[in-house]
Amino acid sequence: MGAGHDEDRHRLVCAQQVVMITIFANIVLFVIKIVLSRLSGSVSILGDAIHTFTDVITSMVIIYGITWGSRPPDEEHPFGHGAAEDISVLVVGILLVLGGGYLLLESGMRLTDPSDVNAGPWIIAAVVLTIGIKEGAARYSERRGHQLHCHGLVADAWHHRLDAVSSILVLAAIAGVGAGYPWMDGVIGIPMAMIVLYVAVKITAVPIRNLMSWQDPELTDMVIKKAQEVQGVREAHGVSVQSIGNNKRIALHILVDPGLSVTRAHEIATEVERKLDNEMNAFTAVHIEPFQPAGRSRTTGKGPHKA
Repeated sequence: MGAGHDEDRHRLVCAQQVVMITIFANIVLFVIKIVLSRLSGSVSILGDAIHTFTDVITSMVIIYGITWGSRPPDEEHPFGHGAAEDISVLVVGILLVLGGGYLLLESGMRLTDPSDVNAGPWIIAAVVLTIGIKEGAARYSERRGHQLHCHGLVADAWHHRLDAVSSILVLAAIAGVGAGYPWMDGVIGIPMAMIVLYVAVKITAVPIRNLMSWQDPELTDMVIKKAQEVQGVREAHGVSVQSIGNNKRIALHILVDPGLSVTRAHEIATEVERKLDNEMNAFTAVHIEPFQPAGRSRTTGKGPHKA
């Protein structure tokens, strides 16, 4: 997996750069919001500042997961450490559930007990600016996450977006007070909270499937197609594909002509392993079976075994 290691290294460096940029932006926003809270006396802005600080923590979790998950295989982890990235996404998903739940609870409380927010135009302008910065950070993380095939960055992007939603609620509270409807932020907050909870479930679906060794039929078909492109492979079956972070663990059976020498059959199997390792960023194990014409029994290949 030489080429795969180079790609993993490039992916790691790019992902770390993205996360460090967003961490720096969040620290700056945290300081700005704390100052705004002290100047305006707004508890809402203070809560928003605290939420921004949690973004720094989740970004650190993501960068730890990406960094640890990019470590090469070792004796204790022969298939790499990619599951660390899946675990980090689950952590962020849990934090999003907590954040969405808190947002839902806070919205309900503001409906029954609206709170006043006293802020001048300059504070409103500053809050609008922070919303723009947070949404920009979310889109940047999301775009780079898709480009790098990094679920952690996509998850982190939605946590940034949740912070922007929190700031929108602050603006709603300010606007509601000004219009004589202090409960407006609560009304807006409920559907936003539901969106956050939906996103939390959506982004955790991939790492949960990976950790549960879910078999993707499309990946199975792709493995069979690629294996049968190798000269000497008569058929491929008994495919097992497990996603481990950005890597995959593949096991399959290939059928070769029974008259081939052991050396030639081994060469074919090695070529299949090399092809799948390089093209699918995988750790591949190939099991060889003799090809038999239709109508004659052969090993079913329901589980990995040597011929």
